[in-house]
Amino acid sequence: MNCNIFEEQIETVQQQLKTLQQSAQSPSLKSATEALSYTLEELCIAVEELQEQAEELSAAYESIEAERMRYRELFEFAPDGYLVTDRRGVIQEANGTAATLLNLEWKFLIGKPLGVYVATECRDGFMRQLDQLHQSSGLSQWELRLQRRGGETFPGALAVSPVYDQQKQLLGWRWLIRDLTESHKLKRLAILDGLTKVANRHHFDEILEKEWKRLRRKKLPLALILCDLDRFKSYNDVYGHLQGDECLRQVAQAIHEVVKRPGDLVARYGGEEFVVLLPDTDFAGAVEVSENIQSALQHLNITHPHSPTSDRLTLSIGIASLIPNQEETSATLVAAADSALYEAKAGRDRYVVFNRETSIASHSG
Repeated sequence: MNCNIFEEQIETVQQQLKTLQQSAQSPSLKSATEALSYTLEELCIAVEELQEQAEELSAAYESIEAERMRYRELFEFAPDGYLVTDRRGVIQEANGTAATLLNLEWKFLIGKPLGVYVATECRDGFMRQLDQLHQSSGLSQWELRLQRRGGETFPGALAVSPVYDQQKQLLGWRWLIRDLTESHKLKRLAILDGLTKVANRHHFDEILEKEWKRLRRKKLPLALILCDLDRFKSYNDVYGHLQGDECLRQVAQAIHEVVKRPGDLVARYGGEEFVVLLPDTDFAGAVEVSENIQSALQHLNITHPHSPTSDRLTLSIGIASLIPNQEETSATLVAAADSALYEAKAGRDRYVVFNRETSIASHSG
């Protein structure tokens, strides 16, 4: 019942009581009507208080509804995908961004296991992570490849937090999904040399330090090959810098095709110098790679008629391989390869292998 109507009815009863009091002859009846009038006044005050509370509740409800709508808008139009799943990872709720990321209409996400949208090669790992979430009470984050409708995969980041009921029983999880494609592109650009598209010097320095520490723990050799194009300045002088840049690109790619193991690294060291990092590789392995590099350069068959060394472009190579130890740093390996390269440049179109006792030169060209 509306409080205003209720108040009006109380006022009507009070008016009727006043009339009854005025006409009452019996003292007991008069006393009873007075008591009832007092009760009605108290009731009227209570109704007014209820009216105030109702207005406050209405205002609170409107505020909550406004916040709910604001949350819904933020949820729906957020730049990242948001999902809510049950304990088994079945999607219960999703925003538009999540649907767009996975190339689906929103309605087709609901009721589907989240694992369906994980790339096939990552699915077993994802299911293991999902099992481990039952033992986790906080925020968990990891990266993996996700899969859009149609089979296209992309690098993604997941952040997940648990959802509990009032009795602290696990209901499911909230998920944030982020597409890392652009981030990975930027990271890749940051580690590549802009001209040759092999790793840049900064990235080489980082990987060298990591591999030095890793192989120091494992007590395994780390090899380094320093390559320098012979008399490249005169090549630039004759053919111009544009042709020189194209020559550097071809050489870089030729070296890159020779160095095939996933853990190996080819980088532009500076100018016309390239460096090859070969983890778990001794002198013999490094020499084999160096000879393959020289063969690849010969197959490029880049003319250099003004070079006194050869009428084709050639390389001088310095090779070093050390087992990292606590007494030395990665700079020791670089210095050893650089020393061998310096000796190789004295004759050009050859490689020189460094060791601690003597430098042994071998010619290949």
